[in-house]
Amino acid sequence: MSTDPIVVLEGLRVARGGRTVLDLPDWALPPGGHAVLLGPSGSGKTTLLHCIGGLIRPDAGRVRIAGRDLADLSGGALDTFRGQTIGIVFQTLRLVRALTVTQNLQLALRLAGKPQDAARVHDTLTRLGVAHLADRRPHRLSVGEQQRAAIARAVVARPALILADEPTSALDDANAAAAAALLKAEAEAVGAGLVIATHDTRIAGAFAHVLRLETRA
Repeated sequence: MSTDPIVVLEGLRVARGGRTVLDLPDWALPPGGHAVLLGPSGSGKTTLLHCIGGLIRPDAGRVRIAGRDLADLSGGALDTFRGQTIGIVFQTLRLVRALTVTQNLQLALRLAGKPQDAARVHDTLTRLGVAHLADRRPHRLSVGEQQRAAIARAVVARPALILADEPTSALDDANAAAAAALLKAEAEAVGAGLVIATHDTRIAGAFAHVLRLETRA
């Protein structure tokens, strides 16, 4: 197993409308490490998470994931790398409404260039406690069930890195702790690094690595 950091950030800067929304010095996450990006709304957490996921490009600086400089990848090559290497749990979950839970996971495998694996899909859903919902479409799931299905989709292809955007924002204390523990457990199950962007200080103590961002004037 590589001992190189799974995430390396070098001097990132992102501006929007002439205003700097993210200005971050160097930061790295060791392989299999779990980190939380902590800060209030407007501090650039989601922007940073999207930079790490290759969803947006910084105006300055570099992002290296699993040894690859994302600036060297574009178009289909970046999409392929992201699908193979990064699992993302978006704040709005983004499950495909027209597909069943199983089909959502099968799509994730296909986008990652992995062979269809019914046993892997079933085992992932079982571990997350939603195997009995495999044939349902997302709109027929509760919010908690949708979240578990979204986590299952993010980990089914065994990514090297899992990203989650505000996964506990709408949850009470007990469920916030459970959601954070679930993400950590799933990351450990597939040997992945984990980065959670949140303003939720309740879960910060559960993470060895905390990167605090401040709202910029």
